[in-house]
Amino acid sequence: MSRTAALATLGATLCLAVLGAPSVRASGTDASVVQVIDPATLAVQLDTGAAERVRLIGLDPAPSPTGGCRVDAGTARTQALIGSDPISVELVGTPPERDTDGNLLGDAWLLDGRNLAEVLLREGDVRRTAGAGEDPRSAAFAAAQNAAVADRIGIWAPGACQGLTSAQTADGALLGAFVSSSGDALQRASIGVNVLREQARSAPLLMSTASWQQTTAMGINWAREGSDGMRAPTGAGQRAQPLADELVQLGGRLQGQADAYMRGVSAGDVGQVQGAATQLSATGDALVSAAAELNAFAAAYGVGD
Repeated sequence: MSRTAALATLGATLCLAVLGAPSVRASGTDASVVQVIDPATLAVQLDTGAAERVRLIGLDPAPSPTGGCRVDAGTARTQALIGSDPISVELVGTPPERDTDGNLLGDAWLLDGRNLAEVLLREGDVRRTAGAGEDPRSAAFAAAQNAAVADRIGIWAPGACQGLTSAQTADGALLGAFVSSSGDALQRASIGVNVLREQARSAPLLMSTASWQQTTAMGINWAREGSDGMRAPTGAGQRAQPLADELVQLGGRLQGQADAYMRGVSAGDVGQVQGAATQLSATGDALVSAAAELNAFAAAYGVGD
């Protein structure tokens, strides 16, 4: 089986059933959009009369959500969604927080009540921030992006970004190396997580046996090898950097959980092993999502085997 096919198999369980309830607006400040700087940044005039730039939290703040692919289309789509209508801006913090560029941080809501970032993610116009834990709607945003990845639309569509790599062969080779190394790491990590989840189920009866200990050690090793590969991606380059950042964070999380699992094994503590396995289960779901995203990324850029 080719690596691309293996990634597709790993990502096949990414189901649209993960889509939860759409984000619901709490309260906000009315604003008029003066200019769409990029899909994640809006120049607005607030109802107080103040002119500000607002960066939508949960979206990659770089001008190119996937390293330059279709950013102009994403900007145009953002403008089309807003049109000439006012929006509602829900700012973060009191007083409002700003990013390092001085932009206000917040969410934007269209006149029809939809969350702008969520719509853009679901349509495949943008990608979400690595980790994306800064917004209370991060789960809804992740589900929206997962659905776009599964549907292969927008920046995740096969061939959507091939023009960029054909113009720069060296960068295309970098992307191929990144897809290859990251795919291997995700497969190892997923195997390790699945083994450790199964071992935790049998731990109350078999934890003291040599065979259980041996199989668990293999699972820990696979998880750690996968974590190492995700935390040190090969040849990401600018275009894969947002995805590489996501894998680095996921790899770090996996490393910590594998270490906690091993501490439980060393202490003979079944409860600690099962607690770590519960955390690993959530990480396993994230690995499936990341594999689907990597597979769609490879297809969009026409790289991989």
